[in-house]
Amino acid sequence: MDTRSKQEQIEIYRAYLESRSTDNYTINHVCKKMNVSRSNLYHIVRNIEKGNTKQLEKCLAISRANCVWEHIYKQRSLIIEDYTGRTQTLMLRALIHDMRKDGFGVREIGRYLAKEPALIEYYLRRK
Repeated sequence: MDTRSKQEQIEIYRAYLESRSTDNYTINHVCKKMNVSRSNLYHIVRNIEKGNTKQLEKCLAISRANCVWEHIYKQRSLIIEDYTGRTQTLMLRALIHDMRKDGFGVREIGRYLAKEPALIEYYLRRK
């Protein structure tokens, strides 16, 4: 199991996203650059995209919305801030739709993402 800090995991995920958008920069390049095995790379990607399910299960008994935000969506929202233009819009729209599927309300999504509820509604109508 990989014991890297959250910040290191976010950097690895950013490199992974970069490799997906570039033809000449592959997953193998990411593994060498970030000094991580391929299986650990995919484990980190799964944890960021799907959330840390072990910690989530422990936390759900306390407060559902805060736990789901903390363990599933928070890292993704921090990564979205690094992008601009169409890429950021598409990633934000996907995040909003995923949060809505998990039962978050429009105002609640806006509060967690620091966006106006009208913008959240707009993105939800777009897809």
